[in-house]
Amino acid sequence: MLFGEKYGDLVRVVEIDGFSRELCGGTHVRSTAEVGAFKTISNRKHGADLYRIEVLTGREALYYLIRATEKAEEVAGDLRVEVGELPSAVGELREKAREAREVAEAQVLRKGLEEVGSLVESAEHVDGAEVVTGQVVAADAKGLRQISDDVRNRLPGPSAVVLAAAVDGKAVLVANLHPDVSRRVGAGEIVREVSSVLGGRGGGSPTMGQGGGGEVAAIPEALTRARDILGQRLAGQEEG
Repeated sequence: MLFGEKYGDLVRVVEIDGFSRELCGGTHVRSTAEVGAFKTISNRKHGADLYRIEVLTGREALYYLIRATEKAEEVAGDLRVEVGELPSAVGELREKAREAREVAEAQVLRKGLEEVGSLVESAEHVDGAEVVTGQVVAADAKGLRQISDDVRNRLPGPSAVVLAAAVDGKAVLVANLHPDVSRRVGAGEIVREVSSVLGGRGGGSPTMGQGGGGEVAAIPEALTRARDILGQRLAGQEEG
């Protein structure tokens, strides 16, 4: 039986030996000729070798096909192609959208990387470590991590980089620490504490942490909090 389905006291089972076994509430036609038009609208897997197939038959199937054809013709008219050309036309649109998205992401990443120089110059020397915090432009969390890697790689010696960016209406935060720095304060620890300022949460390893939240306007406050944590922990002081 299928969980969630309702059955009577008796359930008819139709079996084609070696091929299929189906549950049936009752035979409603004398032959398949009475079924007429036949359109499968759903084929969902419920488990190993168990499927639920839903179909429309007769007039309802014809009505469904007519509505689907009308929608296809409408879309084809908007794209100025024949109905039969819709699959290739949609494929071309998807490819163009993908290319446009890649170009946009590359532009955002390039702009973010252009900020690396100024971030490196803004580094503060705190008890043997170079500390950088700042808000940058990034397309996604991966891009933000890449920018933080670039900044950290250009800093001499042990360093701590905490960057934030607004991505799709949300604040994303990354902490990227040199192993020597992570022995005194962990990246995941910083992110967990700072993400609360952004209305979210985060975590990570001692050297790399990521988090964020929905409070984009709180990014400056979060970065200030990150600087305070780094300054106090690296100086060997506990927060009061």
